Amino acid sequence: MAAYFVANAATVQTGSALAALAWLLIAIFGAGAYAAIGPAERERGEAWSTVGVIGIAMLNVMFGAVTATRIALAAGDPSTATLWHLHNAFFTVNNVSLVVTLVGFSVGGARTALLRPWHAALGLVSAALIFGSTVLGAFTSGGGPAGVSLVGFAGWLLWLAWLGTFGVLLMRDRIRPQEAPIVPVEAGRRRPDSSV
Repeated sequence: MAAYFVANAATVQTGSALAALAWLLIAIFGAGAYAAIGPAERERGEAWSTVGVIGIAMLNVMFGAVTATRIALAAGDPSTATLWHLHNAFFTVNNVSLVVTLVGFSVGGARTALLRPWHAALGLVSAALIFGSTVLGAFTSGGGPAGVSLVGFAGWLLWLAWLGTFGVLLMRDRIRPQEAPIVPVEAGRRRPDSSV
């Protein structure tokens, strides 16, 4: 499999460049989800959205390592076998970051009523499938992304559905800061900030 990266170096380099855009977009998603869930959580004394943001940070770091090993593989390093195993290990550990993100934002979104119950459940089922795949992947000889299992693939598909639905939700008008209520001033009464 490592030979693929050497034979398709240009494709790997293009994919690596697009990965930078993916990192930016997932960071923007994390900031939006945190901004939408965070204020209501603070009133409840909870911090599930913070867990989600930690997952996003872990996700970017670990996927950065995956991308770095792909670039090294495309360069035709003589130790490609070692790099390939390292690539698979990073990819498997990267799944844990995704699980942390899904659990944090799904639980936080459900507890603050931002997410509908089915949407939060979708995120938690996806997290469970990906976590199960990660555990299986750790014991799979030769490993492979997502534990080379249908369980992992199903979890990733559910994650895409969860992420897309959440993204649409964040872009809709129903998520906007509440404006302070306008209090009418009684006739003949001065405003507190009036200088006269």
